Amino acid sequence: RIRNSGHSPAPLAESCPEQETALPPAVCSQEVLLEQLDGDGEFMLHLIAMFNQAVPGALDDMRIAIADRAATNLAQLAHAFVNSLSPFGAEHAHKLTSELEMHANSGDFASANRTFAALEMEVRRVQAALTGFRNPGA
Repeated sequence: RIRNSGHSPAPLAESCPEQETALPPAVCSQEVLLEQLDGDGEFMLHLIAMFNQAVPGALDDMRIAIADRAATNLAQLAHAFVNSLSPFGAEHAHKLTSELEMHANSGDFASANRTFAALEMEVRRVQAALTGFRNPGA
């Protein structure tokens, strides 16, 4: 049901000059998500609910894999999570999750731990943004 245009999504917001403490631009866009779903606002809300329900367990599983230094498991979990982010255009969270998978594949748990901490913060931002999404057809 999700339309894939075959190319990476366009940036969702103009970037501000980077500062060390600056957060990335907009985390996701309702317009982009609705476009991928052919305007199906009801399905959009269902997809958001499924994502929000899956997030705590996915993050817990990755946290445990890092603590256990289970590289293969962490790489698989990160790969699965990056796919769950795709419909939302959450580019920074997608990038962090891909980095986490890369760190897992190389066995670099110090970097994996730092990247995971950043990912947790970014996922909270994505979830906060998604709470504002409304069904335009309702």
